[in-house]
Amino acid sequence: ERVKRSTILGYDRQRDLAVLELEDHEQGVEFVAALLPEGLHPRLMDRVWAIGAGLGQPPFTTSGEIAHQRAVIQGYPYLLTTAPIIWGNSGGALFVRHDGRHVLVGVPSKVTAVFRTPVTHMAWSIPVATVREFLRENGLGFVLGDEPKKKGDGER
Repeated sequence: ERVKRSTILGYDRQRDLAVLELEDHEQGVEFVAALLPEGLHPRLMDRVWAIGAGLGQPPFTTSGEIAHQRAVIQGYPYLLTTAPIIWGNSGGALFVRHDGRHVLVGVPSKVTAVFRTPVTHMAWSIPVATVREFLRENGLGFVLGDEPKKKGDGER
């Protein structure tokens, strides 16, 4: 079993988000995913695909629809989808088709449970707008294509 090292570049426990920089000299990855263009939001009943490593398995996809566009849980927005997710899918990716390609619209985070039994087709994802906000707050806007701030910009 190969062990990969990573550095935590930013995290937010309340929003259940983190950015890791992976050290992988064997399989470099230049491009991970395109994001839904800023200002756009997935719509109710849009087809979605969730990708994650559920139950420790290699990454696999499930599909479903957007069931609720903007639910609020503990003060943070979430998307409810019917694409099944289970333990291990958190931190994966939620995609829709836009302009002929799959684009990231969220990060799977929570599953509804009834009497401690997971209802896997009631899956909650952190919307891409929250991910963008998190990246910018942690000085990682360059990941989004933001221009780096020049020293002295906005400082008084």
